[in-house]
Amino acid sequence: MNQPLAAIVNYANGCVSLIKQERAEADVLIRALTSIADQSRRAAEIIRRMRAFARRSDGQREPVRLTELLKEALELSGSQRRRVGIEVQCEFNAARDEILADGIQIEQVILHLIRNSSDSLAAMPAETPRIIRITTREIPATETEGQMIETTITDSGPPIPEEHEVRLFAPFETTRENGLGLGLLISRSVVEAHGGRLNYLGSSKTPPGGPSFCFTIPFRAAPI
Repeated sequence: MNQPLAAIVNYANGCVSLIKQERAEADVLIRALTSIADQSRRAAEIIRRMRAFARRSDGQREPVRLTELLKEALELSGSQRRRVGIEVQCEFNAARDEILADGIQIEQVILHLIRNSSDSLAAMPAETPRIIRITTREIPATETEGQMIETTITDSGPPIPEEHEVRLFAPFETTRENGLGLGLLISRSVVEAHGGRLNYLGSSKTPPGGPSFCFTIPFRAAPI
């Protein structure tokens, strides 16, 4: 819920600032107010799906493009990244990206992984490069699984301590001061419910060289 609410606050504060500076052009205000309305509907939809999830009903699966979910998650997390000077590098190598999914649930998984990276990078010295790299690629079908699309999120932060690494997906295990230790556990459950996997790959051997997580989602049978 923090992402849409923070976006609403930022857009509203931007409108107030423009009006005070007498630079409130109609088309700029219309775009900002439209974004406020969009994020309000998004918050309401998150609440609706959280209630459905609590009742253990099936999520709303529909054809979506994973690349669009990644781009929207990056937009929603943009203010946090810009505040601490984080550079994002994207390399979407999958030729197709159509999945059948509850878009909000998958987007929350992406946001959680990005936020974990951002929090780690924010604690680093200011002169240290702060980079998040996001890549996608196709995974061929096997005897037990169909064709998948894999998303990998890697940052340039310090390695995860070994004592935490072995319990990353355990409940209430967290390295964040205000963390609940449920984000990765819930994220893995969401991905597995969609027929995929969420794994920690360790520290990447290629740039940016820090902790790396990846998740897979099956392709939709037919293109959108």
